[in-house]
Parts: sequence; structure tokens; C-alpha cells
Amino acid sequence: MITSRKRRLIAIALLAIVPIVLPISLPISTSPNSYSITETAFAASVKSKLIHFSDVDALTFKSTSVTFNKKAKKLASTEPITIRFENKTVSIKAGCNTMNGAATLSKGILKVKNLASTRMACSTSLMNQDTWLAKVITANPKITKLGNQLTMTSSKNVIKFKLYETYGYADTPLGDENSEALVKATCEKLIAAKATESQAQFEAEQNALIFRVTSREGEDFAVTMDYRVNRMNVKILGGIVVECTQG
Repeated sequence: MITSRKRRLIAIALLAIVPIVLPISLPISTSPNSYSITETAFAASVKSKLIHFSDVDALTFKSTSVTFNKKAKKLASTEPITIRFENKTVSIKAGCNTMNGAATLSKGILKVKNLASTRMACSTSLMNQDTWLAKVITANPKITKLGNQLTMTSSKNVIKFKLYETYGYADTPLGDENSEALVKATCEKLIAAKATESQAQFEAEQNALIFRVTSREGEDFAVTMDYRVNRMNVKILGGIVVECTQG
């Protein structure tokens, strides 16, 4: 018969021969250049990419920051810089005139040819800003995209943009049976309200309509002849919409 004393002795003997496994802490590097596998994979997954025109076609972006030589650059305008890509053209505005031209975007390099501009008379500071912006966009700037963020780099100038809208052409290129009535109602509303160009564009985007300016301050623009049932064509005079049609 095994007594309690013998049981205790057997238990002690078993503990003596069973190895005790303790967790071993691995050395942790404090070097700022060392990253875990997870961190490295995450960094790679969110890396900005050099883009092509198809990545931004029919999208509008507004600037969130502007730097020159790594220092913040204050814009002369209260409005952010707006840039839009559509049908192999690019248009950009920084508070005064709107500039547009034929464009290509391949492997992150934007090339703009025959840049044209409206001829609005603005303050000297705004006109100088237009001149600066024209130089930036025609200097074959580098364009990268990360999510809805866009970065334009030209020499020492860096402009960061954020996606402004995802409506219109990108989502509804052909429209539907309701588009005709929607365009008509929207146009009537804009004319009655004496809407500005930016107000008209915003209204179009909220209704998932394509927005196009065919004339601004007496200057007619060359436009494509294709017909889009969900497209608004507007004429701007005195800063407001004076004509709005469908097609």
C-alpha cells in the first residue's frame, strides 16, 4: 500500500526529471532602421504609386497643402488649387483664371501641351500665382497617388491634393432614363439662382451629372461633339451661369 509520504516522494522525483520550459525573450533592436516583418509589409502595402491617366480620369482634386523647398507656401487666394483630369486634358485653377491643356500621364509623369488660360483680370498677387502654377504644371511634374491623396512634385514645389468628388462621368458615363429631366431641372435651378461656376459644378456632382464649361467670359472653348444625356454644358459670364444645356 502506498502511503501519503510515498506519494509526496514520487511527486518530488517526477518534478526533478521533467524539464521546465521558460519563455525566452528575443533581443529587440532599438535601431531606428529596424522594422518587424509586419511593419515592412504594411509600409509596402501603402506605398504611393506612379500613376497613369486612367487612374485619375474624370476626377477632381483640391489642394490640402503647398510647400516650396520643404517650407509651407501660402496661397494668394482663399480657395485651394483645383485640378481636374478628363478625356486626356487637364484643367487647373488657383483662385483666378482657369488653365487647361492637352495632357498625358504615364508612369507618374504629367506632360501638358498648349496650356490655355481664361483672361480674367485679378489682383497682382493672384496673377503672379497663376504664372507660378502654369510653370509648375508645364514642367513635367511627378504625380503619385495613395488612396484618395494625390501629390504633385515639380522641382522644389510639392502640392498635395485630396479627391474632391467621385460623381459624374466616372460613375455614370451614359446616364439613364431619368438624366434628361434631372439635367433640365438642375439647369433651371442654376439659372434662377444665378449660380457661380463652382456652385454649378458642385450641384452637378451631387446629382451625378457630367459638368462642362463651354464658354467663359466671352471665350468659347473647343469641345467634343459626342452627346451625353447626363452632361450639363454651361456658359459663364460675369462669374455666373448664364446658359445651361444638355448634351
